[in-house]
Amino acid sequence: MGDRSMNDKKIFTSILGGIGIALISGIIENKALEGAIQYGWPMAWRILRVLAPEHSPLRIIPLWFVVDAAFWTIIVYLILRYTRNQ
Repeated sequence: MGDRSMNDKKIFTSILGGIGIALISGIIENKALEGAIQYGWPMAWRILRVLAPEHSPLRIIPLWFVVDAAFWTIIVYLILRYTRNQ
């Protein structure tokens, strides 16, 4: 029962860490396209249009945010799994 509790803690911590890192990546400029700046890594989920910004200047793509959070959740889980004493 102790192993399951420890694994549940790792999963919960991984999910929180993954979402947190994905949110932080949303303030770091990823790449710039002509007329737009993209934020988020590895998937650019927040796009700020600088060319013709009067037509919805900020675009957030929820699916790509979920993919970003899932990517970081897996990374955090692997780090926790292999660095903490079992």
